[in-house]
Parts: sequence; C-alpha cells; structure tokens
Amino acid sequence: MPLPADIRPGDVIAVPATGAYRYSMASTYNLTGRPPVIAAADGAARAVAADLSIPVRLLDGDLARLPVPDASCDVVVCSLILCCSSRVTGTFREIRSVLRPGGELRFYEHQRSNRWPVALLSGLVTPLWSRAADGCHPARDILAEVERAGFGVESLDRFAFRGFDHVVGVARPR
Repeated sequence: MPLPADIRPGDVIAVPATGAYRYSMASTYNLTGRPPVIAAADGAARAVAADLSIPVRLLDGDLARLPVPDASCDVVVCSLILCCSSRVTGTFREIRSVLRPGGELRFYEHQRSNRWPVALLSGLVTPLWSRAADGCHPARDILAEVERAGFGVESLDRFAFRGFDHVVGVARPR
C-alpha cells in the first residue's frame, strides 16, 4: 500500500514498529521517494530498517513513549501495531501528543469483525494468538478505540484478509 501522494516531501512521519509486526514498517508502505521516517524500534525492527533503500532515522522508544518531541509530526503511521498495544489508551494519548496541529493518524489494523462467527472465532483465538504474535489482539475494535481517543475518522476502507477483518483509514484529532 503506497503512502498517499498528499504526504509532502519534508513532512515528518513517525512509524512505530516492534515485535511480530516489525516487517510492516518496510512492507506495508512503499516509502520510496518519501521523506525520512522516524521509527520507534526494537532490535528486530533495526535489522529490517538496515535493509531499506530509503533514509530511515531510528530512535529508541515504544508505543507509550514515541521518541520525538511533542507536536513535531505531520503524520503518524500505525501498521498492525495498535492491535499489539497493551495500553491502547496511552498509545493514542502519545500519538496525539506528537502530532502537530492539523496532523493525522494513518492506520492499517486488524478490526473486530461485524460478522458474528468471525468475531466469535477471533475472540476465542486471541489469548493464544496474543502470546504467539507479540500481544496482537485480532478481535480488538480499533475503530471504537480511535473514536474513544478523540480522533475523527476521515476516510476508511474495510476488507477481509485471510479471513480476518482489517481497516485502513485516516483520522485527525478532534
């Protein structure tokens, strides 16, 4: 999925990356020709970033403490990372704090299904899946969390991938 063309050269982008979904930093977004990326990274994410053909500035941090100053980012991109947050409220509070006025959150995440059999199955596999996949919660209602955190969703696409629901969207603090 390429980053939309409306992200301008010079925009500061934060891309949290960690654990099981560390590869999402490199594979979910085609960052060729885009501005440098600031990533809160663990050791595995550092190894992936070393192979990228784009300039990436890696800073130590985590979802509760993004390693950039408050109000310094035009965009925060979350790709299969909000589902892994153990303290999702704190994660959204941190995302809000690093966004500049008018900044936006772009996300690609698992989403609790509207189809009850899939929602039930997702809920049943979550305890085991979470242990195997760095805390991933495929049954988490990310859209409700985005709204609860005070973001307004401006665009949204829902789709199923490998039987599980996903969402891609853009949101801004209200």
